[in-house]
Amino acid sequence: MPALSSTPLLRLRSAVDTSQTSSMSVPHNDTAAMLSGYTSLYSGASGDQDPNLLRHLNFDKNDHFSHASWTVWKVLPRASNPVYFTLFSNDLMDQHTDMYNTESIDNIVGPHQAQLLDLYYTHVHHSYLILEPRQDLERRINEKSIRLSLLTCIYCIAMAFQDSLEGVNKEKRYDLCMFAFSILNIEARAPNLDVIKAFLLYMHMLPALVREPNRPGDWALTCQLVGVAQDIGLHRDPSDWKIPAQERKTRRILWWALFIHEKWTAHWLGRPSHIRNTDWDVRPLSLDDFSDDASRLDLNCLASAETFIALASLSEILGDILETFYSVCKDFSVMDAFLANIEGERLRNRWLEWEATTRVVHSMSTERTNVYTLQIARYMVNLSILRARFGSRGGGSEDVSLEMSITIESLIELLENLHTTRPAGLWLSYTKGNLQIVGSMIITLLLASLDDSTMMQRRDLLFRYRHALTALASLDSNLWDVAKSPLVRLNLICEPLFGMSA
Repeated sequence: MPALSSTPLLRLRSAVDTSQTSSMSVPHNDTAAMLSGYTSLYSGASGDQDPNLLRHLNFDKNDHFSHASWTVWKVLPRASNPVYFTLFSNDLMDQHTDMYNTESIDNIVGPHQAQLLDLYYTHVHHSYLILEPRQDLERRINEKSIRLSLLTCIYCIAMAFQDSLEGVNKEKRYDLCMFAFSILNIEARAPNLDVIKAFLLYMHMLPALVREPNRPGDWALTCQLVGVAQDIGLHRDPSDWKIPAQERKTRRILWWALFIHEKWTAHWLGRPSHIRNTDWDVRPLSLDDFSDDASRLDLNCLASAETFIALASLSEILGDILETFYSVCKDFSVMDAFLANIEGERLRNRWLEWEATTRVVHSMSTERTNVYTLQIARYMVNLSILRARFGSRGGGSEDVSLEMSITIESLIELLENLHTTRPAGLWLSYTKGNLQIVGSMIITLLLASLDDSTMMQRRDLLFRYRHALTALASLDSNLWDVAKSPLVRLNLICEPLFGMSA
């Protein structure tokens, strides 16, 4: 942000005591959310410092107003619907820690920093394009301008791809992950883009143990992430803001990463989404958002960027499905089959249009996990529409159940192919959630069988699915994680209903 000039005063009819005002010393750094030492908070329409009130302040030529311990920045200076941020020193944000002091983790992983960054950019980055290029990240590490929470999460998630690190035993790894959790909750009081990235990475870390509950605390953290993102205005489109082009791109990428995560996690856990269509206006992603300042895109990231964009647009359709069939007030199980079929056809047409216009769907390689994440999500969107139609009042038609079975068979073939291809990369947490839901769908179909022949076919489908998960869970690779949790959850139902043991 450009340095502020002498403190402007409010132009009010009443007198103002100028002896009580002083300028904040704001560094020369024209960014809204990465301003070291300060927290930039979005000014919303219903707040006590709403845009309609803030417009009366006397802004300088850089669209800043500074007074005592706070600054207001008009990042979108226009007559209608302007956007404001209020800036406060981190000392006022109750964060109680030096958020850029990395000595506490350097003592543990310092000798392995280069190796861990190698692991991150080899296995994680291409699966989840939310970080800057490695050279830019390393520069920030050297400059001590990266948040402690983000650096800790990078190291933690990279460790999953290395069996052993000298001097870093299993207990130290666990302690590091627990430290990441604790520091995240502190840094959430003074959020910036680093904190958003750290939250996203934390929720895709491999669990220390795979047990029966569904990732305890993940939904609470997801909702906290939504709140933190709204604090820094991530839900608003930054296309015309007075910030660097690269931050505009980063903001859009992070918003859509959050949107994807929130929608699929809500779907997986059966929770109400906290992102409503009326609460955001960020434009869709494009390949340009993944390019550098000179609009150059790393060819090694091209396929990953296209996959990310495709998953973002597919997630919008999922959001529509959740609102139509899976909300408290619109539950498919109490919906008339006629209405469910009408809505189902509308949603199916959206999905078919996405299929027809999404190039990456028809030209996917099988080398990376994000490709399979998209393919599984693609099947799941169709299955979630069919599930609602099948379970509606008077639903359960043979045509719908047959299409569900055929789609599940295609997904099982995909899983069986994984045993051979063993793609490299990070498995995003909601991929496991989708596989859990598929198991439940097969059991629902089996329990709804009307004759012995149909029941046997669906039982065989369940056995085949369970076998595919068991085979993947037995592998000594990252596939263990993506299959183990769905298998554990499936057995929770299979054992009491059918007497099937693992």
